[in-house]
Amino acid sequence: MQALEDGLSALLEFLAKLLGFLLILVIGYVVAKLIAKIIAKVLQKVGFDKAVEKGGPPPPPVRPYVQDTPPPPYGQEQQGSDQH
Repeated sequence: MQALEDGLSALLEFLAKLLGFLLILVIGYVVAKLIAKIIAKVLQKVGFDKAVEKGGPPPPPVRPYVQDTPPPPYGQEQQGSDQH
């Protein structure tokens, strides 16, 4: 008889934990939906959609001018230059 009572007690404990889990899950879902609606209204009021459509991504950076050949080693003059 003790084994039956232990089994029933374990089952009831499991069902209580399951009910608590489901309750927390539903409350979290409702809170998340409420927050999503609030954020959507705030973004709509500040015109976030229009700003994103108008702005778009920034243009790529302009590449600076780079010489085709590297400068000569230190102490050597460039060929063809008149620097005297």
